[in-house]
Amino acid sequence: EAQLAHAGSMLMNHLSIMSQDLMFLSHPYSGLLQIDDDYVTGSSIMPQKKNPDFAEVIKSKAALAHGFLSSLLGIQKGGLSGYNRDTQATKYLLMDLVRECEAAPIILQGVFESLTINTEKMRELCETDFMNSVDIADHLARTLNLSFRECYHLLARAVKLSSPETKITTAALKKALAESDHPTEIAEDLAELHDPQKILKLRQHQGSPSPEQTSLQIEELSAELNSLPAPLVDLQNNIIAAQENCQNYGV
Repeated sequence: EAQLAHAGSMLMNHLSIMSQDLMFLSHPYSGLLQIDDDYVTGSSIMPQKKNPDFAEVIKSKAALAHGFLSSLLGIQKGGLSGYNRDTQATKYLLMDLVRECEAAPIILQGVFESLTINTEKMRELCETDFMNSVDIADHLARTLNLSFRECYHLLARAVKLSSPETKITTAALKKALAESDHPTEIAEDLAELHDPQKILKLRQHQGSPSPEQTSLQIEELSAELNSLPAPLVDLQNNIIAAQENCQNYGV
């Protein structure tokens, strides 16, 4: 029972994090996602408002799941080996946990299937606020054979010199390199490093966000997910067979 409650609690914990991400990314100040109208509610005073109530409720349900798990562990920890009447209370906790949380993954599935993604806004944010500074530092480290720490300080100087621009300029990077007695020709690579799509393709290590690695991760996770129902089907068949046997004995 506690193992089932633990699995449910961990599931709700992940769904709670996803819900918070959806709330943040769909907020008007972010504008990266738009949740379908079927999953939001209006305001009694502000006609333009869309409240992600489902996400807020899922977050609270996660706290409930943690509480049920804690109660189950508390009941079991003081029992002697063998039968104890206090374990009858665990059944209510487990049923409550399932009842409170069973709708959450189904609702989130519908939310994700109907999401509208603002790709233009995402790209715009990727190209501002010096978002690619780490990638430029990595490029300098590989090309100039420098430590990342040294490249970090070079980029910090270039960021300061680029202000009030929101991205590192070629002139600023050249000046930062010249001040540290490094060749300045590499600053001409900035045009490539300011393109978010090209930056992603440079990251080819396992688990990276490059398109190829992302597709590979999706394939691996999908294969793992598709393998899960088989043992569950076997278990369900065993339960059905046991129920039929009980009926045959008139139970």
